[in-house]
Amino acid sequence: MLINYFINSNECFSYEVLRAAGYANYGGADLGEVIAITSKIRAGNEDDWLRLWKSAADRAFTNAKNSAMVGNRISTY
Repeated sequence: MLINYFINSNECFSYEVLRAAGYANYGGADLGEVIAITSKIRAGNEDDWLRLWKSAADRAFTNAKNSAMVGNRISTY
């Protein structure tokens, strides 16, 4: 599996990837997105890590803001 490859080839971020993936069970992460993001991070490249996760956070914030602007209510997942 791709996430196993990432964890084995990118030891400096492996804990953080497992932590992010672990939130999927509680609605705090999308496992597909975690895999998609980590597949683009070069081994040990902190700039990739920061840029890609910030981009994901910005996208989530924008989606939430747009949803609120059209009157969608907060989910009680």
